[in-house]
Amino acid sequence: MKLHDYGCSLKVFRAEVVKPLRLYGEMHRFLPAIASELGVTIVEQVVNHRPASSAVEVRASRTVRVILDLMTSSSC
Repeated sequence: MKLHDYGCSLKVFRAEVVKPLRLYGEMHRFLPAIASELGVTIVEQVVNHRPASSAVEVRASRTVRVILDLMTSSSC
């Protein structure tokens, strides 16, 4: 799977793909990778993209939460 924008928050999935998943914290960010591992075909659609704010502290905080979620999920 090769996506151009993993950070875009607009994602559409079929219910049968995401309903069985146990997501928590920031794990929604990994839905494309999880779906790909399940054999789901992924298609990208170009959307009108607006730049995100440049708040560095928000990004740093988010990065820490994502790393913690990855460490927690890999130990299960």
